Amino acid sequence: MSKAVFKGYVVNEMEFVNELRESGKLELKNELKYNVKYSEQQCECMGECRFKVYHSQRPDLFSIEVSVRGFFKYEEGADKKELHAETYDQLFPYVRSLISTITVNCGMPPITIPKIKIGADNVVIHQGAGQDKYYS
Repeated sequence: MSKAVFKGYVVNEMEFVNELRESGKLELKNELKYNVKYSEQQCECMGECRFKVYHSQRPDLFSIEVSVRGFFKYEEGADKKELHAETYDQLFPYVRSLISTITVNCGMPPITIPKIKIGADNVVIHQGAGQDKYYS
């Protein structure tokens, strides 16, 4: 049973660069960062997924970078590392869809980024300013 309830998302940042002059196959690289911030009093959290896809040799010619925030409620006492992985699993399909939609709407073939899984064992906890921050 799901411990996190998805409440919605917003795209808070987006950057698109396409200076390619010729069509053809692109060799792309991906970068992913996912952080979760918790509001303990209301059993709510916000996950932020930053994803970048870019030309492996010339990122100045082609790149897309997005930041998407997802909002969740969770059960009291839920394990934070498991919540981290679960909220990511619920938010990441929206990031994948956004990347594909951007490329199609900009006159390119769709870029479908691969499914990227994270598990609770990949979560690193950083303590800071009275609030736990969780990174994967």
